[in-house]
Amino acid sequence: MIKPVLKYLDIVQIKDGSKGFLARGAAYIGEEEVEGVEYFYFRVMTTDRLLSILDKEKIFDGRATFIVHTFDQTAIEERINAVLQDSIRPTWGEVAIAINRYLSWEYDNIKYETIEEALERINNVD
Repeated sequence: MIKPVLKYLDIVQIKDGSKGFLARGAAYIGEEEVEGVEYFYFRVMTTDRLLSILDKEKIFDGRATFIVHTFDQTAIEERINAVLQDSIRPTWGEVAIAINRYLSWEYDNIKYETIEEALERINNVD
């Protein structure tokens, strides 16, 4: 089984204002004892920021979002590690898809073609 681990957490684009706190981040996640990582993106916001968004948007898609009262990087790392513990799978592809339920994977929505699929697509061009 492949055990994913959080190798680095990068919090960027921090906005703190009268409408609450919003930050964007990237979790650098890879296999235990293997070099290399893939990026999984997320945001962190306060309940005040969420309410200000709902005042304008009326609906909020909460995937890859941590809603907090105050920013606490340790708590965010703990939550991501809980997601990773729940994402242990037989292959890295399955691991990444499992993590992608909670965080936004850099390769989400990328479809790879086999050689046969690519040739068929090329040959069917008018």
